[in-house]
Amino acid sequence: MADYSITAADLGKILKEELKQRKTSQKIFAEAIGLRPSHLNEIIKGKRQIPTNLLSEIASFLGLSIDQILESQNSITLTRKKGRILSTEDAEASELLKKYDEIISVKSLLKSPYPETLSEKQRLDKMVSQYNLPSPKILAEDFSQLSHRCFRRSAKNGRDNRMIYTWTLKARKRANEIVVENPFDKTKTEELANKLCTIFHKNRNTMQELKAILTKYGIGFDIVEKEEHASIDGYSFFWEGHPYIIITNRYKRIDNLAFTIMHELGHIALGHTNETESMINIDERFMELDDEIRAEKEIEADKYATNKLIPANIWCLTPKVPLNPYAIQNTFTKWAQDRNLNEWIVLGRVSYETGMYRFKSTANRNIN
Repeated sequence: MADYSITAADLGKILKEELKQRKTSQKIFAEAIGLRPSHLNEIIKGKRQIPTNLLSEIASFLGLSIDQILESQNSITLTRKKGRILSTEDAEASELLKKYDEIISVKSLLKSPYPETLSEKQRLDKMVSQYNLPSPKILAEDFSQLSHRCFRRSAKNGRDNRMIYTWTLKARKRANEIVVENPFDKTKTEELANKLCTIFHKNRNTMQELKAILTKYGIGFDIVEKEEHASIDGYSFFWEGHPYIIITNRYKRIDNLAFTIMHELGHIALGHTNETESMINIDERFMELDDEIRAEKEIEADKYATNKLIPANIWCLTPKVPLNPYAIQNTFTKWAQDRNLNEWIVLGRVSYETGMYRFKSTANRNIN
């Protein structure tokens, strides 16, 4: 007598194999035990329960206990997913995953390192555990508030709210994995801003120095790869008493990196990002100014970033040149070098203020 537990699918395989070994057709066996061949076929496929009056006979035929047969019946359901029969537990998990998928991208959250062989219940449990998810209803309410507070609605390609929500979950998960031991002191953000500007303009070992200095001042930092259709540059929020800045670094250029970090630091320094508010920096090409308060905060953070990276008393000394990309790039590059400023941070501000982006990229624009 076997002493292991089995599922409905296992029972079907065992019965099918036993019939094969005995060279007995399903039809002959079905007739022998008083069952219609079509019903036996569904039992073998795990789609139908075994009639109570036949439990003892089939258990004896298979060399199993009646308890094992009954246990296998508890997993039977008519639910299918990609051609597979799902247990009741997996069918319920599959329905929950569908509800979550209306709000966030389950596929994105469960891609590597999760193996494709996981059952629906295992996938659901891992996702809920890894991302600390509430019920779909509460999650939808949470993200409704996030949408209202953190970014403006848009139907444009770079503003897929579902993918933005997905990315913020990944960002918060990453924040939970970062160890920040030093306390955050908001009064020292000015001092931190000056040190960050030095790092950006120097642009040597930038990422290592950036992470080290932010951690020293009690701010968690990391990079989370962007999601498709979610043109996010940065995200600042508080987590267990510490501010965090998570970026996508999607352009991998020093000017974009410097502006994004200083923009998010601006939100923290100006009190936009706090224990109850978080801010997401989305590419302005995909934003609509339908929230005056939000728009004001973004403008304030932009001003903070531009004036910290290049103070007004220095920027007012910029040379006057014709609106010609070649002339502007050559003139401003020399002007930046003479003042120990990063040429691409300077050209980035020119682009920001003039809308002229047709400058020829050089190796110096890379993050070193």
